[in-house]
Amino acid sequence: MLNTGDLVFIKGDPVEILENLGKGYKLIKFTNTGNIIKAHITNISTGEVRDRLKRDVRGVGFFGIGEYNCKHKSHQYWSNMFERCYNKVFQERQPTYVECVVADEWQNFQTFAKWFDDNFPTSGGVKYELDKDILVKGNKTYGPDFCCFVPKRVNQYLVSAKASRGVYPLGVSPAKQKPGKFEVRCADLSGVRRFLGHVIDPIQGFYIYKEYKESKIKELAEECFKNNTISQKVYNALLNFKITIED
Repeated sequence: MLNTGDLVFIKGDPVEILENLGKGYKLIKFTNTGNIIKAHITNISTGEVRDRLKRDVRGVGFFGIGEYNCKHKSHQYWSNMFERCYNKVFQERQPTYVECVVADEWQNFQTFAKWFDDNFPTSGGVKYELDKDILVKGNKTYGPDFCCFVPKRVNQYLVSAKASRGVYPLGVSPAKQKPGKFEVRCADLSGVRRFLGHVIDPIQGFYIYKEYKESKIKELAEECFKNNTISQKVYNALLNFKITIED
């Protein structure tokens, strides 16, 4: 029997019984977060009551109070953010996500889900990804001021593969059949690596690569915008996207 003033524990969290509401229902308070809800005594006893303000997603994210539930399409996108930002094992495999964080407002799933509904593209048949650094290059924060949805192929084309290319600039590698020279290659929009020439200076080779890659990014932007798979904001960012030797 649970009485007003009793303190119980649900999944290790202290819960205070505030009031008897009748018919087996109690008004309870999760003391760690201050969240007050109505719950049936059976669910309290079995631990089937969730504190929606508890930061139980990688110790940062919380479900929040609102209309959205975990079946909403946005939930997987939201969960993935916390894996990228706060899962050390994931970051060992993908070191570009080290130091990434989720903005305060998006730590609440309800807030993120509302933004998702307002911004997710309407064009079907396309795999979209949540991007954090097309609008603001080098950005490390997932939040409404920085993020956008882009087709997966856009993100894939912008990946620099910095960790795997070695000591040479993007697009440049030693020419196997021409000692002392370097070859320049860059993938086209179909994924085929195109030969762009031989150079003596790796820096010169990078600028050949840069010119080709940026022209293809603009071409991709035009195609996606025409097909209504990117927003005006993303289109403008892609047209002005610059490849640097530090990438």
